[in-house]
Amino acid sequence: MTFRSMEEAHKFYGRYAMEVGFPVKKYRERKNCKWLNCSMEGKPPVRAVDNPKVCSNTSSKRTECKAGMKLKKIYDDDRKNVIMTHDPGYMEFIGAMQDSRVPQHCIMDYVSEMHGGEENVPVTAQDVKNLKAARRRENNANDVSKLLMFFTSCKKENPQFFSDFQLDSEGKITSIFWSHASQQGDYIDFGDAVTFDTIHKTNMYDKPLCMFVGANPHLQCAIFGFALLGDKTVETFEWVFNAFKMCMGTEGPRVMLIDQDPAMPIALRRVFPNTIHRLCLWHVQNREFETAWAMILDKFNLQDDVTLKNLYEIREEWIPAFFKQDYCGLMVSTQCSESMNKLVKSAHVDGNTPLHEFAKQMLKLLHSRKMKEAKETLACKVKVSRAYTRAVMSRFEESMKYATAYKITHDPDGGANDWVVQHTKRSNKIVWGQHQFKVFADVEVGRYKCECKQWEHTGLFCVHILRAFQILQIDKIPKEYILQRYTNLARQDVGFSRDDKKSKGKDGETKSYRQKTMLKNTMKIINKASMSKAGHDKYLDVMHELNELLDRVEPDIGGYESCIDSDGEDNQDGNINGGARRENRGHQNNAVSVGGECHPTIEARKKFDFVVEGINLERPDRAKPKGRTIRD
Repeated sequence: MTFRSMEEAHKFYGRYAMEVGFPVKKYRERKNCKWLNCSMEGKPPVRAVDNPKVCSNTSSKRTECKAGMKLKKIYDDDRKNVIMTHDPGYMEFIGAMQDSRVPQHCIMDYVSEMHGGEENVPVTAQDVKNLKAARRRENNANDVSKLLMFFTSCKKENPQFFSDFQLDSEGKITSIFWSHASQQGDYIDFGDAVTFDTIHKTNMYDKPLCMFVGANPHLQCAIFGFALLGDKTVETFEWVFNAFKMCMGTEGPRVMLIDQDPAMPIALRRVFPNTIHRLCLWHVQNREFETAWAMILDKFNLQDDVTLKNLYEIREEWIPAFFKQDYCGLMVSTQCSESMNKLVKSAHVDGNTPLHEFAKQMLKLLHSRKMKEAKETLACKVKVSRAYTRAVMSRFEESMKYATAYKITHDPDGGANDWVVQHTKRSNKIVWGQHQFKVFADVEVGRYKCECKQWEHTGLFCVHILRAFQILQIDKIPKEYILQRYTNLARQDVGFSRDDKKSKGKDGETKSYRQKTMLKNTMKIINKASMSKAGHDKYLDVMHELNELLDRVEPDIGGYESCIDSDGEDNQDGNINGGARRENRGHQNNAVSVGGECHPTIEARKKFDFVVEGINLERPDRAKPKGRTIRD
């Protein structure tokens, strides 16, 4: 007789003992077995004159009863793991909740409620822990093979999918870059200003996660590409920038904001020489100083400090006053990257995530971002705006409100179109609110300019120009001052599909629509079938027959999991055969990137087959500490 758990065996034997008429005491346990015995097991104490612990009027319930049951654990062939005998479908249901990062106590509460009480739950807390450990071992096996197969399925869903690998001398993966079709479309639309930052402890190999992030017309974060790096040296950053360049087929964004990593700007200048490079203002301000520069130097006698001297020499890269004429969107810091980093670690991955699972979770992250964007797009249709999106219009209205707190007068040193705008009192809400700014406003020509250069820097009007609009009663903004990226028409037509996977069938219906209609009918059937044993049995028979039938029906909506089995082997047309491959189609620069030294041309790389020859399927090494040698 086999039981699923010790608790199940104890309940069974307890019911048997109650039927027969004897009590059961708590089980005794050794390494590989346990006993359930009658409470009257054992010999009674011997009554003797020399035994003061036993009184003459004391009786014992021990009668040397032999009733009992011995339980032995069932192990696998390696005698390492206890074999679980629970219903596979039920355990798969619990496993799905674990994959969704549902805490164990929540899982136990849910199944307890589902079964009408803890006493009816067919699993124990230890069973759930064992399941999680077993699934983790299975999930971590053949990690590289599963990653390559997932990328292969992504490429089949949309040929625009791009990935590249940096390999060491043994062919092991050190760094990975990938970007889905929707991300490349977003870069075409909103890739004028990009932030780039690193985040640690997101995978089991300690590889820093890097994301190329921008902002969409709704002022939400848009992710253009992902990268996992083997280290943070100049050579590795140069490799990932080249991979991004090859993927997007561009000479680089207009401006890129990064943190103070000393290796990043060197690699950035090599790969994107025409890109404006700026340091994240937040990083500088929070790491180096909080008060005025001169006050620090004078108060602490730091005039000869090398670090502060170096910061002062690159002040054009992080002080807004020195680069306010350069367009940066609404970004003067890597805040978009920071917010995405927080979201990634809180809801999607952790330090135990393998590579293939990491890539899948990043696709889920993309999907969630698309849902938020779609929600905001729908809201924009409700709140009509002739030009801006709802989020930008809200910011415009807020600036218009604050503009009323400014006084405006003609510039005595200028002409008829020159004005001076100043806040009526010091304001903490408006940047530089306590200063005067000169505004030029020519209504006839339709030309407007402010000394603060906010429009040149962000593409949105400052409160000073808006105050001039109010005094001049401007009722129409010239179209050249409304950037397309902030409008509902920001997206452009691209020469490829933006869908990362086939979401619609041949009939034009989506998977979610089909699931919604089926779930409504299925729940009706379940409610009826659960009212009788005959209905329950009939439901199981019909569902079993239906399941076998559906196994023979070919799906018409794409999916990633169907390409990969538990061993990481391809079930479709993709071919690993012990290593991914890349066919040579006559290109000269089609070698694998090893050590960050080989970079094919953009045109050649776009024509490569997806899979790469020479990848070692062994687990990658853990990321190395940051290199100290920086060669310019």
